[in-house]
Amino acid sequence: MAKKERYIVGLDIGSAKTCALMGELDESGGVKFVAIGATDSKGLRKGLIVNLDATVSSIRRAVEEAESAAGVPVESAILGVAARRRAMFNVTIFVAR
Repeated sequence: MAKKERYIVGLDIGSAKTCALMGELDESGGVKFVAIGATDSKGLRKGLIVNLDATVSSIRRAVEEAESAAGVPVESAILGVAARRRAMFNVTIFVAR
């Protein structure tokens, strides 16, 4: 497995904070915690994006913090966004640089 293919990133965007959690896949298929990046969420109110630029900035800061701690660039992430009606949407995002 190539080095960058050994990592998985989860991104949680909430009204209070935004977190990027990075794990390393091991040979048995398990995941070992590697790094976390967390920052105050900006541009969100009650789970809704009210300022897209501020929200993007919060995501970028959390991802950069996790990248710095792990020493590995993030190329994609699994995004969890909780909706007000207890629904959960999971999508994979790709990081544009």
